[in-house]
Amino acid sequence: MNDQPPPRRRRFQFRLRTIFLLTAAAAIVLAGLSAPSDRVRLLSAALLILALPVVLTTVLVYGRGYARTFCIGGLFPAGWSFLDALCSPSPTTNVSDLLNILLVTQPQSYLWDKASELVGSLLLDLVLTIATGVLAMGVRWLVESSNRADTQ
Repeated sequence: MNDQPPPRRRRFQFRLRTIFLLTAAAAIVLAGLSAPSDRVRLLSAALLILALPVVLTTVLVYGRGYARTFCIGGLFPAGWSFLDALCSPSPTTNVSDLLNILLVTQPQSYLWDKASELVGSLLLDLVLTIATGVLAMGVRWLVESSNRADTQ
């Protein structure tokens, strides 16, 4: 019969299901962060700050290859922002104070300021998480290419 091995997948080739799930997750996150209601914006930013380390840890445990490497690099800034959100004295990023702000009636201008501050810090955390994850992947690629050159 055909004794040829199955063709290898290209580097950035994904299944349709994976792309659908990533697109849906990105749409939900962006819809929450750009919501007209400041309460929804604050709540979605707080939940994203709390959920990011959980997602990275899950992929770290169950993932393979470069996905696992990305999560190892990205887990440090994500974990730092998570700990900052739990222990910060600032009511902008402290989760318990944030929930108090959401539940108690506040003036619209106060909510707008807090939402803008939190979304700004969240975007900075996301950029740092992605940058350190990509850096970890680059270091892995350099080490693997160096090891290949040494064995040849």
